Amino acid sequence: MDWKFWLQAFLAGVAALYTVLTYHRGGRTVSQGRPAMKRPFVSIGILLLLTWAAIGFDYYDRHNGETGSSVQMLGVIQMWGVLPGNRAFVDIDTRSFTSVAKDHYLALGILVVDGQVDRLLDRTVEKSSPFFINGDRMSIEMIPSVTFLARLGSAGMVEYFLLLVPKNITLDQILSLSDVGVLGGRLLATGGARWSAKQNSQ
Repeated sequence: MDWKFWLQAFLAGVAALYTVLTYHRGGRTVSQGRPAMKRPFVSIGILLLLTWAAIGFDYYDRHNGETGSSVQMLGVIQMWGVLPGNRAFVDIDTRSFTSVAKDHYLALGILVVDGQVDRLLDRTVEKSSPFFINGDRMSIEMIPSVTFLARLGSAGMVEYFLLLVPKNITLDQILSLSDVGVLGGRLLATGGARWSAKQNSQ
């Protein structure tokens, strides 16, 4: 969990604690025969707005920022799709990554598109083997698991992601796409392709 989660939790906790303390303070004032103090709705409202602002920023950052989200890299991703035998592939130009080749590698991640699940938190993402940056054009291929194909069904949309991962991080440490940014890597969203499992298996 990153700092944005803890910021949300802190603000929500402060708002709840402030509300409870204010309520009981007002109750004691009435019981002692003094006029009840006005509830500081403005202060509570500001705290709640800050909490929701932190939640909104977290959502935006995970979907649009460089860390833990997708980054458009025009000219890097040249083609993606599925080959016979249900092999997912992506053709890329790695010349843009030569400056980080010493400390990073590339991998392909794929997901069955599911509108009910946040793609960055979906733990059904499948990853290829690591591919080292050679400073030239290259193709990354992977064969998804039987479980992936069963989830896909007879046909469905598959989303592709190019992962730029630090060499001190293994792909086993990446349980969902949100982990990539948290662990110091980057995500490159490539788009989607429609798969027909039966047709592609031929």
